Amino acid sequence: IRAIYKKSFDDYEFVARVGQQNLQQYSQFDIDGGVNYGWDMAMVLEDFDATSTVVDLQLSNKSSSDIAWVVGAFYLKEENDMNAYFHATYNGDNLFQQPNRVIESQAIFGQATVTLTDKMFLTLGLRYTEDEKSDDGGKNYECSVWNGCYPNTELYAPADWMDGGNAW
Repeated sequence: IRAIYKKSFDDYEFVARVGQQNLQQYSQFDIDGGVNYGWDMAMVLEDFDATSTVVDLQLSNKSSSDIAWVVGAFYLKEENDMNAYFHATYNGDNLFQQPNRVIESQAIFGQATVTLTDKMFLTLGLRYTEDEKSDDGGKNYECSVWNGCYPNTELYAPADWMDGGNAW
């Protein structure tokens, strides 16, 4: 779902863009393209569900003055739930369970362009962004043909992963 709203006020224009998307996916792909057929390497997204929301607000001037400017705000939230695995016949499987991975981003911004001459312009801009990422309940498992399955915290996450800390 996407929507765009535009409104003019004398020398100014306001634009609001809003979008929301839900994606459910299963996919499987051959990593080595069959070159190493003995390894039979594949990556599988067994169950992937993502919901994202985006809001972008902008106010700009429309006049033909020597300064053109825009100011605005941006917001993004994405929630993911994923079960996936990597398979290699002689190596085993890596299992990834991320039941509650969230990305949230907020920003404010501004930009102005000044006409210096007919062929020269100066553009200045500023943006402030805050991002938050979390992975609550996420787990990765190594399932080797040599020693079975075990939680893997050394390669994929900080030491506090098993204590309920964030994986990001």
